[in-house]
Amino acid sequence: MRDRVAPAFDPWSAVSVLLVVKHDVQDFDSWLKVYKEAATEQSRLGVKEQSVHRLPEQPNTVLTASPPPTRSWPTPGSARS
Repeated sequence: MRDRVAPAFDPWSAVSVLLVVKHDVQDFDSWLKVYKEAATEQSRLGVKEQSVHRLPEQPNTVLTASPPPTRSWPTPGSARS
């Protein structure tokens, strides 16, 4: 019987990234309306999926979550544009 060697484990192959942003807003309903209106622009910039979360006891503190955009930026400055 031959010895079998398991392939080396690459921890980065199992990494999943989620971009989470906390927003403190004055009026959730107004904020959500503007956020939804930006969906076309977000899609154009590579955002493929996203979710909005808030706690019942803090209705104007919002978390948005999404995988990083599929578009990559060569420099930090170009990510801001």
